[in-house]
Amino acid sequence: MKEIFDLVIENASLVNVLTSEIQENVSLAIKKGIIQHLYFGNEYGKLKTKKTISAKSSFIAPGFMDGHIHIESSMLSLVRFAQVAVPHGTTAVFIDPHEIANVLGMGGIMLFIRESHALPLKVFVEAPSCVPATKGLETSGATISEKEIEDLLDRKEIIGLGEVMDFLSVISRNPEIMTKISSALERNKPVEGHAPGLIGEELDKYLSAGIQSDHESTSGKEALEKIRKGMWLEIREGTVMKNLQEILPYLLKKGISLERCLLVSDDRDVNDLLDNGHLDYTLRKAVNEGLDPVKAIKMVTINTASRFHLENKFGSVSPGKVADLVLLNDLENFRVLKVIVNGEVVAENYQLRKEVKEIYYPEFALKTIKAPEIKEQDLYLRKSSLGKRTKIVAIQVKEGEAYTRKSVQEITLENGVAQPSIKNDVLPIAVVERHHYTGNIGKGFIKGLHLKEGALATSIGHDAHNITVTGCSYKEMAEAVDVLKKISGGLVAVGNGKVKSVPLPLAGLMSIKDPVETGKKIGEILNFVRGLGSPLKNPFTVLSFIPLSVIPEIRLTDKGLVDVAARKIVSPFL
Repeated sequence: MKEIFDLVIENASLVNVLTSEIQENVSLAIKKGIIQHLYFGNEYGKLKTKKTISAKSSFIAPGFMDGHIHIESSMLSLVRFAQVAVPHGTTAVFIDPHEIANVLGMGGIMLFIRESHALPLKVFVEAPSCVPATKGLETSGATISEKEIEDLLDRKEIIGLGEVMDFLSVISRNPEIMTKISSALERNKPVEGHAPGLIGEELDKYLSAGIQSDHESTSGKEALEKIRKGMWLEIREGTVMKNLQEILPYLLKKGISLERCLLVSDDRDVNDLLDNGHLDYTLRKAVNEGLDPVKAIKMVTINTASRFHLENKFGSVSPGKVADLVLLNDLENFRVLKVIVNGEVVAENYQLRKEVKEIYYPEFALKTIKAPEIKEQDLYLRKSSLGKRTKIVAIQVKEGEAYTRKSVQEITLENGVAQPSIKNDVLPIAVVERHHYTGNIGKGFIKGLHLKEGALATSIGHDAHNITVTGCSYKEMAEAVDVLKKISGGLVAVGNGKVKSVPLPLAGLMSIKDPVETGKKIGEILNFVRGLGSPLKNPFTVLSFIPLSVIPEIRLTDKGLVDVAARKIVSPFL
């Protein structure tokens, strides 16, 4: 009896990532979600099949795999993220859930794992290595111990150890972080890195601890050293951090092999996904920078699968592999015609065809803003001084850069309270602890937002995710925090007697609403903020990185101003 297949795809141009070539007139047969046969040219005869897709004039490639992304940064739940990303050709993501884990601990990780089970998307979860990101410099919602890391790594759903952000602890061989790394290596599970600016002997020490990859390179020279020393290079093209244009042309000019390079997102917000796409957008940009299309596709398929030891099941179109596939109109714009997951067509012409079931979110995940009432006076930055002027160290920010700089500024004191200088773009900023009712408030000044009036507040603050608030007056800052508490987290802007907000109730980080609706609300609040004077594309994203105390040069947490290199809390006053 002749075998009956579930799906046959006829006459495609195959992007063969195993041989780096495009093969014309290729057909394939799929059964039970697995590619059974490949037929080249005249080899193909009429097969018995339940469904046939004619792919003439189309290209077929493996499904796109994002090797490093934080779902939380999309501001969408995992279900909602899948609804947007899958129609753009994404069939797998490798996620480090340290954002939700910093708020909800192990419960947040289990929530993601549960949410992933019914999706038309492979979700490979990593055990967060740094919850909290640093010890003693901030207050996070939870702590994940070495024992809990071991328990996670023993689970089949956990692919490896998430990015090791506390690189200084790795270099100094801190026993706690080394135990976590060893636990992954003993189980032959990959260890993801986070090594901003590390070169020379410090990079050697970081690598020799067993860490295998990095997504933090911002220059071609830095990236090349990391490849030459054995790292998997994850070239990041996110919403905020865009490194492809700096790194890829440099490597191409040097003639460097890209076999150990991946294209990743790291952070991609909902409007970026809706407007530009996901990895299909990154592929367009890579090809526009001069990269051969087949090599570009390898960097989101077979290279990614190989990096995570999954090349026997994923990453190529070949017999025995899972039938996660993308049909493309061309290899320049990468227009996605169909997306196939486990041998089933799940999306077509950028529309999801497979129903994604809603899930129930428990109250502990939706009610996470736990802070006392904040009054205007609570936010004052005070100095005991009879003078009217004083010098402070402000946090200098620049959109598109994670690094911050120390900026010495002179400000006015009124009754000992440091005042904003709107003219000089020097505004008060505070980080309010929101997990344990501690009443902790870190205070400082920020330069670079160019806000002329009003105040902004957000419960997204990598990685502890306390409340970050800034503004042109302490009164409006207190008002913004009050609104943020009432909506259970999200984005808030106040000014001109008006209030705009975007509720993100899931851990105070993500929306559970329709992605288009969420994106529209975010667009509206950003337009409102532009009306308050800030020319930045997204000042909330800039604010979200202010508390990230593992990236130089100066940060602000709920415990105060942090000198990252010295790893200590310092005074904002000179």
